[in-house]
Amino acid sequence: MSRRLIALTVVLAVFLSACSAAPTPSPSAVVSSDVLATVGGIPLSAGELRYLTTVAVGMGIEVIDWDGMINGVPARRYILEEALSLATASYVTGMKAKELGFSLTDEEQGEIDWDIALEADYLGGREAFLEWLDSSGITEELYRFYSYEVPFLQQKMITGLFGTGSQHEPSEAQERDYYKNNYLTVSYIFISATDDYGEPLFGDSYNTQRSIADALRRQAVGGSDFAELVETHGQDYLMSLSPAGRTLPRGELNDAAEAAVNALRDGEISETVEADGGFFVLKKLPADWTWFEQNREDVWYLCAEEAFHKMLAEWCADVETTVSGTYYGQNPQDWIE
Repeated sequence: MSRRLIALTVVLAVFLSACSAAPTPSPSAVVSSDVLATVGGIPLSAGELRYLTTVAVGMGIEVIDWDGMINGVPARRYILEEALSLATASYVTGMKAKELGFSLTDEEQGEIDWDIALEADYLGGREAFLEWLDSSGITEELYRFYSYEVPFLQQKMITGLFGTGSQHEPSEAQERDYYKNNYLTVSYIFISATDDYGEPLFGDSYNTQRSIADALRRQAVGGSDFAELVETHGQDYLMSLSPAGRTLPRGELNDAAEAAVNALRDGEISETVEADGGFFVLKKLPADWTWFEQNREDVWYLCAEEAFHKMLAEWCADVETTVSGTYYGQNPQDWIE
């Protein structure tokens, strides 16, 4: 994820929080300046952790069942742990960057100044921006640190620690393994089960589309040229541009379609899969090493980024983190809603 995209994610998450009604204090409510935890001896204030709680919620969790579980952990506890993990990773990044000689140049700091000025304009000016920060429980200095300096430093560390000729540069074998484990090559016929307005079809209309998909599958299994079937009958625009096959990051296909591909051997064709408002007939293809070479730089970066975050996790494990008795008594739902 790029530095600017990380910052935009943070902006949107916290902006939505700031626009909502003021939270109702929980029985164990604290003021923003109260220290609730430390990372390597650095104090973390309640306001700072409240801000990071909002960021944690904005990072991929669309709807939270606050009385439910997330990854086997009670939802409130999980979000509080995620906020603390974000703080730990951020401060450890800063510590290790300094130790290893990574810093931001004046030009890079100027880029951050420019981006923050754009955010202020988006929110209605400098005064509105400062009010937004205050309502989010964070200072401008800390906002700059979490939203810009840390992602920027991490990018520089990835390049410096894992780039060409560096100590931790991924080998070609490691990059190839990353590609095989994180990408799939597939071709598929997609037949829509929605109308022109995106509404689901029912009854005879639905059954007709299903019958079309099933008939195309029978043709494919019977030996018809799969790419020609995609090009002639498929209703997915991107697939129609590359009917012979596309290489996709794992997770880009919907879960049902990807599960069907994962169950296939190279060259096999799936059953008709209903998902994403339509029907898929999928063909698993061998790894496309030409695509790998053409996209080698992107694969290297993602491989290096993964290795960096493993290294960061090891660094974080070596740093002492303390939590006050009141931190896990907080209700993050009050901070967010």
